[in-house]
Amino acid sequence: METITTSAPANARVLVCAASADDLLRVRQCVSSDSMQCEDFLWGQGDLDRLGQADAVIVWVGQAAAPARKLLKHMRSQFSLLELPVLLLAQEATDDVFNLLAFANDFIFGAWAPYEVDVRLSKLLQVRGQFLETSALNLQLHRDLHDRSAKLKTLIENGLLMSATRDVSVLFRHALWEGKRLLNCDACSLYLVTPHKTLQFAMRTKSDTLPSNEIPLYHPDTGKPNEHYMSVYAALHGQSVVVDDVYRESRFDLSGTKAFDKATGYTTVSVLTVPMAARGGAASGVFQFINRKDPETHAVAAFPPAYIPLVEALAAQAAVTYENLQLLDERGRILDGLVHAMETVLVTPSVQATRHTDRVSALARMLAQAAHDSAQPPFADFCLPDDDAWNAALLHNHASVRWDAHAAPLVSRFVTMAGVIDMLTDFGQAHQQPRKLSEAIFVLHALKLRGLVDPDVFDLFLVSGAYAHYAEKFLHPEQRDAVDIQRYLG
Repeated sequence: METITTSAPANARVLVCAASADDLLRVRQCVSSDSMQCEDFLWGQGDLDRLGQADAVIVWVGQAAAPARKLLKHMRSQFSLLELPVLLLAQEATDDVFNLLAFANDFIFGAWAPYEVDVRLSKLLQVRGQFLETSALNLQLHRDLHDRSAKLKTLIENGLLMSATRDVSVLFRHALWEGKRLLNCDACSLYLVTPHKTLQFAMRTKSDTLPSNEIPLYHPDTGKPNEHYMSVYAALHGQSVVVDDVYRESRFDLSGTKAFDKATGYTTVSVLTVPMAARGGAASGVFQFINRKDPETHAVAAFPPAYIPLVEALAAQAAVTYENLQLLDERGRILDGLVHAMETVLVTPSVQATRHTDRVSALARMLAQAAHDSAQPPFADFCLPDDDAWNAALLHNHASVRWDAHAAPLVSRFVTMAGVIDMLTDFGQAHQQPRKLSEAIFVLHALKLRGLVDPDVFDLFLVSGAYAHYAEKFLHPEQRDAVDIQRYLG
């Protein structure tokens, strides 16, 4: 006789249901596969809870269909056809038996070959196995989607919170602790890029003292990048660095980490280093996360790749807010310096004041000439003033700290505009570094938007090219940088 090979899942539990012990024996003799474990279930005597422990069920109808119908009906109220497959066996295809087919996955009527039950049952078990695998995959996908949605919501909320803060310490503390929570890690540190091209410890989630040493971004002798440090590599390349095991890592110099472990008794295993950089921009700092903990076992584990983009997004949000706070702080210093410069020039007669007067007069005359040459309003009817008008305007500029630019005579408005640009760029101002041309125009535009600088004169200063002539005549070479005037017009 031909040998039939079946491939039922290993150790499948099959519940054999019948009305008598003889019927149970008859059916069990037809199940010869070693991969199936058969268990007996007699009508009215079996524990129905056993159904939930079975992988498949064989139901022998025999002479009476009513007990089988009751069992099958109960079974289908608890489990679907794919969750618990049923093979129905019957000696004859009566009407009562046909009425049971809706509850079964497959059936055999009459006589059957010895191997046929094995083959049919194996196919049902394979289909069930595929169903369970698909269900588990769908459940995992649902959990992943829910998890990602929750993390996306967290990132949006973090972005809103960080963009609303005006305190750098609050910003960094929030980013550190939120990153630590997202990654479920033991600790996190933040390095900031300093003006002298080093990485300096700025904050930690642990309460230990911050190290005072700094890590140079470039070798002091060769000028080459110090890429053997993973924090420097992340900062210079704008790429995250993952180390699964510090003591097996060969790409980077981790002697400092190992020395810290030896001195404190701590054991560093996994490390994730993420640059704090806006999209496409240079890094302003680096986040470093230490020792991720498995949520279930709490053992130290590697940082999963799926979480890295989330933390990179958090770091980018922190970088944007940090840069915005720096710009706001710089703008405040510029405006404060401007007020101080105006007060100094107006109150303290000196060589500096004389130089300021000469430069202001020269720039004002450039603006007046540009207005005279212009055919566009509001300068179309403007004529060059005589010397008395110039002198009156210069005296007015020295005697007034705050005045209505729009209500003043046009010549005085030229002088005021010229005075502001000269104060921003003059090397003689001891209280501040002289601004580059582009920086000075940035401040002038901000003052224009606030109504503190005449908008018509500001536009004339750019469109006429007077800004370039002024820079060529009075500014030092290092101050004469390029200016995109289109971003300031209109």
